[in-house]
Amino acid sequence: MFRLALSNALSRASRLVVSVLAVALGVAFITATLAVTDALKGAVEDAFGRESRDLSATVERSPQATEAGSRTVPLELLEKVRAVPGVAAAEGELWGPITGVTRGEGRPLFQGERTVLLGLATEPKLSGFTLVEGRLPERVHDVVLDRRAAQLTGMALGRQVFLPAPSGVGRPEPYTVVGLVELGARYDRLSDAAVIGLPTSGAAKVLGAAAYGRIDVLAESGVPSEAVARSLSGALGSSYRVRTGEEVRQADLAEAAADVDSFANALLAFAAIAVVVSGFAMHNTFGVLVAQKLRDNALLRCIGATRRQVGLIVLAEALVVSLVAALLGLALGMGLAALLLRTGFADIGVRGAEQASLGLAPRVVVLALATGIVVTLLSVLMPMRRAARTSPLAAMRLADPLVREARRRRLVSAGCLALVGIAALSYATVANSAGLAPTAAGVGAFATLLATLMAGPLFAPRLIEFVARSGGTLGRLAGENARRNPHRTATTTAALTIGMALVTVVGTVTGAMSDSLERQYTRSQPFAYTLRTSTPAHAVPDEVTTALAAGDAIAGTVRVRPGGITTEAEVNGRTVRVSGVGSSVRDLAPRADQGTLADLRPGTVAVSQGLAQKLHVRVGDAVTARMTRSGIERNLRVVALLDDMSPLGPFTVLDDDFAQFVPDAAPSGFLLVSAKQGASAAEVRQAVERATQGHETVIATSAQNGLSEQSKDVDDLRQLLWGLLALSLLIAMFNLANTLSLQVMERTGESAVLRALGLTRGQLRLMLAAEGLLMSVVGAVVGLVVGLVAAAGIAAVVTTPEATVIALPSAAQLAGSTLLAVAIGVLATVLPARSAVRQPVAVALSRN
Repeated sequence: MFRLALSNALSRASRLVVSVLAVALGVAFITATLAVTDALKGAVEDAFGRESRDLSATVERSPQATEAGSRTVPLELLEKVRAVPGVAAAEGELWGPITGVTRGEGRPLFQGERTVLLGLATEPKLSGFTLVEGRLPERVHDVVLDRRAAQLTGMALGRQVFLPAPSGVGRPEPYTVVGLVELGARYDRLSDAAVIGLPTSGAAKVLGAAAYGRIDVLAESGVPSEAVARSLSGALGSSYRVRTGEEVRQADLAEAAADVDSFANALLAFAAIAVVVSGFAMHNTFGVLVAQKLRDNALLRCIGATRRQVGLIVLAEALVVSLVAALLGLALGMGLAALLLRTGFADIGVRGAEQASLGLAPRVVVLALATGIVVTLLSVLMPMRRAARTSPLAAMRLADPLVREARRRRLVSAGCLALVGIAALSYATVANSAGLAPTAAGVGAFATLLATLMAGPLFAPRLIEFVARSGGTLGRLAGENARRNPHRTATTTAALTIGMALVTVVGTVTGAMSDSLERQYTRSQPFAYTLRTSTPAHAVPDEVTTALAAGDAIAGTVRVRPGGITTEAEVNGRTVRVSGVGSSVRDLAPRADQGTLADLRPGTVAVSQGLAQKLHVRVGDAVTARMTRSGIERNLRVVALLDDMSPLGPFTVLDDDFAQFVPDAAPSGFLLVSAKQGASAAEVRQAVERATQGHETVIATSAQNGLSEQSKDVDDLRQLLWGLLALSLLIAMFNLANTLSLQVMERTGESAVLRALGLTRGQLRLMLAAEGLLMSVVGAVVGLVVGLVAAAGIAAVVTTPEATVIALPSAAQLAGSTLLAVAIGVLATVLPARSAVRQPVAVALSRN
């Protein structure tokens, strides 16, 4: 029986090539994801193990009762840590954004790159970087670049770069590049930045920093990490959290592994989609092959083969095909994994990918083989059942046996699933992101898609026939061909329906996310420009403010003094950072989510929505703020709740109150520029450019540019998801081409009769093209509708309530989807049409 199955597979190898390739692509996607994940996890583990093996302990702010943005430690704590018994060395972690870095003469060094100034630890065992060329800084104006920054700029050793003056005022100062470094795994957060390194003390001066991110500790020889951690905890008190080096290693490793797993899970989700779509291709292939072999199976039954044996022959043939597809997919996947490790994975923030060694783990082999075998065997269950259940007499008839489908049962099942899907999506739309809304959105989308696929044999052929009526005689023939086998037509269009539905969901949901972000940003940022100095700790010069006030297009400016470690206060048991804002905000931007900034006066405070929930306060409530350093205490009344994206800060008072809270605060802050009503964007830009002329350290960012920066992640996500879905659409095209090819072979006699009756080769090509085009367009339209329905619930979950939950696709999107469907349909018919017209009429008639 197995030899017969093997013989069948070999004799029909050419008809199985596309289906095998479709399954192999899905298996390759899964194999590559798993292999790369294993390689990256191994590389990350090695990197953290090498770099952190000498770390004894770290000192950080306690996460309890501390806001995420307030978990830094003051600079002066470093000396206190160094004085603790058992501490051999301690280094503060310091890095921050910096702008205005040039090659000289105002030429930017990094064009469009995020630039970070990093403080270099003097203790090599705590540095977190490796010197790869040159030397470390020895003089005040020596700097190093990370290797990525050097490659971006073409900077070599001995060249000069210009950094902002430490005071924030004056001309940029020259620094000499003396070395190149390779950052380690602990600096994964800087993987997308161009990094400049200075000794920590110099970096603190340039950045105007008053705090470290954390302090790393090296214990004296023979002192256990646990012992030095206990000593530090006792000396520093409960305000600081002390962890041993091993605890830090495990936490950092878990965080890095979670990042890899998140990306891998996203890839596996799309790989699963590709595998499901490839299953439709395999199902159609075996459906056609079983139909063509019904008479052969009938002969087997006549000479004594049982139904079970006939079914097992089909199953054994599928097993042979699945093994070939799985092994091919495994080989392709390992090749793809090697390519990804070489080129693509540094972009997801995983340092050490270039050192990752690719290996073939047993679980990768098992999962790849299991995926190929399972998807193939599941795809042939219905064709196998048909082969086994068809009686010899029915199979020996000249006409193809008609398969009676349980139409009513299918209709009822699809209807119930559709009701469940619509109900779940409606709940998700109303509930937004609360409660079970995310789960309901996922269940609703899946149920709606499944209901569509289940009802496909009932509506797809009729819909194709309806569309075909406008196509003349050839169109009607194509429609009749599609209606002949409803189940096959439905499964052919199903692959494209899934792909187009997902493309629609991605486009619509990411569009809603962009719309939500734009609305939220516009509401929280009602200013035309934001002016900052090249280092956040320095203030915008008063001359710029005066020049802006004289501009005809400028309504006014608001100075904001952002909070820092020196402005921390205890409020309702939590540590917050107090910001100061000029009184002009009352007139220029009084709007708030709740309350109004027009009421912001001495003795009042504006609080962000997120912080208000943690403090359990509302508009009108009174709070007591006690400054951590000075002990100054004030009672404040909440007059406004701000959006969490507001540039004013989470806990904002007027400048007069801020000066009383922090009388010795250094002058710092940024300017928010409001445009006059009716002023054009060009007029406002020219006014800002005139005001900042001659002030090289002042960086102006328009609201539109700020929104573009905020939207970049959504745009990148959209491009990534569409790129991943391209594989599913490619497999869908394979499925359509494969089905049409098999149907051409199945209808060889009919095509010959039509040719004998006068149908030309060109008309035969057009008929097949029309058939493919009809199936692709119908599949795409159905996918578009299902995608819009599913996107309604999903978009409500991932956006804010004020955003547009769902918007109809634009004309460009509709045109793009239509052209994509047309392209898939036309390309899929090229080879089948070529095969059909090359068959001589006489030969085709004699074979039938």
